[in-house]
Amino acid sequence: MKKILIIAVILLSGCSWSKSDIAWGVASTLATGADIYTTSEMLDNPNNYEMNPILGKHPSNSEIFMVLATSQIIVLTIAHFCPTLRPYLLGGKTAISGGWAIHNSQLPR
Repeated sequence: MKKILIIAVILLSGCSWSKSDIAWGVASTLATGADIYTTSEMLDNPNNYEMNPILGKHPSNSEIFMVLATSQIIVLTIAHFCPTLRPYLLGGKTAISGGWAIHNSQLPR
């Protein structure tokens, strides 16, 4: 989680994003962090499985982190170079990651 936040701060600092764009970037990064945490936690129950086909049914914590953190970095990078798409990319990523984090938190532990 700390690594994602550090990368997000590096990408967001020094760029000419508006305050709302930065807020969306932070929200998106926090939602991704929540998704990483809840995914790792819910997989402690052997009856639960991951639905992301890239990760497989029972990925390790490092696999979860690498895939979800990489997706966040890619979205932030695309948002940086495509300012007209920025609110849609970051808002969409926030909604998707936040939705999966909520879904994961409701699974049995």
